[in-house]
Amino acid sequence: MTELFRVDHVTVDLPRADGRLARVLDDVSCHADRGEIVGVVGESGSGKTMLMRAILGLLPPGAQGTTAPPPHPPAAMVFQDPMTSLDPVRRIGYHLVEVVRRHASAHGHARDQAIAALARVGIDDPVRRFRQYPHELSGGMRQRVMIAMALLAEPELLLADEPTTALDVTIQAQILDLIADLRATEGLTVVLVTHDLGVIAGLADRVMVMSAGRVVEEGPVDDIFYAPRHPYTRALLAARPGAPRSRP
Repeated sequence: MTELFRVDHVTVDLPRADGRLARVLDDVSCHADRGEIVGVVGESGSGKTMLMRAILGLLPPGAQGTTAPPPHPPAAMVFQDPMTSLDPVRRIGYHLVEVVRRHASAHGHARDQAIAALARVGIDDPVRRFRQYPHELSGGMRQRVMIAMALLAEPELLLADEPTTALDVTIQAQILDLIADLRATEGLTVVLVTHDLGVIAGLADRVMVMSAGRVVEEGPVDDIFYAPRHPYTRALLAARPGAPRSRP
């Protein structure tokens, strides 16, 4: 397979309240092949989200890093809580149209493209949803709106940071199915961040396991699930109810 992007040896330090620096990423490398889904797993604070920001070159103010990310293919990011990304006093259509208008390669009627994007991610009655406010949509629909906004930027790489957090298991499965469908139909490369190995069990091709700002283990999803080498990976698996202990 053709490699789509790579970042190597990324180290990021953030300023603490006492003026000292705290290391949040320590010599982390990440890559993905074209059309691949890479799962990044680990507990809260392990550095998963900071890695995604480093990939996009969107480190917070005051952050210091030993490397800057090289140029990447067009990329978009979907965050875990769409209500923090959607302006509650703006209609859904406003958010989508703004993406179309700001995207250099956009063409055609912005409203039509926005409505088509809503239909593309499986939102029913997209014309009506286009006119609604974020609070009028369910959590799952709001996340679909965020994915639609990402697609309007015409990315080759989709970074999904805990996209199913706070969704019930049925809606969670629908969002994951949507991501899988987009990989199949759009040829997207996806980096999926989660704290739950179960979320990426049937979705990812390869898994990176992070702890304390480092990648402690990486490999094909079956190897990670059925032959984990690192104690931290084994602990994550043991903490998941019903996790398999050996290959069936």
